[in-house]
Amino acid sequence: MKIAFVLNESEDIVPITEGLVLRVYDSLSKSYNDYPNPALERKEGKRSAALQFAIKQGAHALAAPPETLCEQSYKFARKEQLSFISLPGPVPFNQIISQPLALTDQLPKKEIIPSV
Repeated sequence: MKIAFVLNESEDIVPITEGLVLRVYDSLSKSYNDYPNPALERKEGKRSAALQFAIKQGAHALAAPPETLCEQSYKFARKEQLSFISLPGPVPFNQIISQPLALTDQLPKKEIIPSV
């Protein structure tokens, strides 16, 4: 399974609008590809742009600390049948991939921010 992660310069998993890199990790081969975060190039639709890019790269899941998605991008992700790895906050990438990944098809409502 391919999973999208958005990382900061320290390789912590962060919300889409905060990360420099969008990493697509293949959990079977344990390999990944890094891309510039497409959200950084946009003034609007940042989260959706990153989600669309991740899906084009074959991602079936998204690591999601709180405030990763807004209402619109969450609706889009659900429509595209993405799964989620719900995280309590920024977490090191290497820590997450070294343990079994718990996937869910929904995120807690309190972690979704209002769309602007």
